[in-house]
Amino acid sequence: MDRNLKEAAVRNSNEIHKNDGSANIRMRAKCPLWTRIVLACGTVLLLLVAGVAAVNLSASITFNQATASLNANIKAAQDESTDITTLKAQQQQTDAQFAEAGRMRTLLLPQVKDAIDANASISSELTKITLKQAEAQNSGSDSGQAQSAQQSESSSSNAKKGGRKQGRSQRMPLCCQDENT
Repeated sequence: MDRNLKEAAVRNSNEIHKNDGSANIRMRAKCPLWTRIVLACGTVLLLLVAGVAAVNLSASITFNQATASLNANIKAAQDESTDITTLKAQQQQTDAQFAEAGRMRTLLLPQVKDAIDANASISSELTKITLKQAEAQNSGSDSGQAQSAQQSESSSSNAKKGGRKQGRSQRMPLCCQDENT
């Protein structure tokens, strides 16, 4: 093994002395400069595309989570037994998720932007409604109590008649109402 290393070293030193006797050997590139520049530019371009794809993937994941939360909040808003303050807190978290999904807006694909905008507007409507209901519940005014009593009476009378339940669905915007109720 040592013999092979010595022979290789002697061979290399002989090549150095054949080249003008100097130790400076110029390495020759395997591909031309323009090819290396094109490959470097292509690599940078692919990295940028990968970054945009990663941003869109992250936004889509956050959007899907926010949409699932929005759907759950809409169903909860239609339920009479739902605590308004809890619903308000959940809805504000959902709005924050939509804001997070649309954070890198300039890099998002148009389809992703449009979907985020559509669901964010529905979510903001539901947030406004829950805020109004929470304020009405917190104020405890006589008119609010009388109105809720009147709605519960009309709900029970409609339920007895086989009609549509009038409770919370009256207060929900058309976009948030379930078609079956």
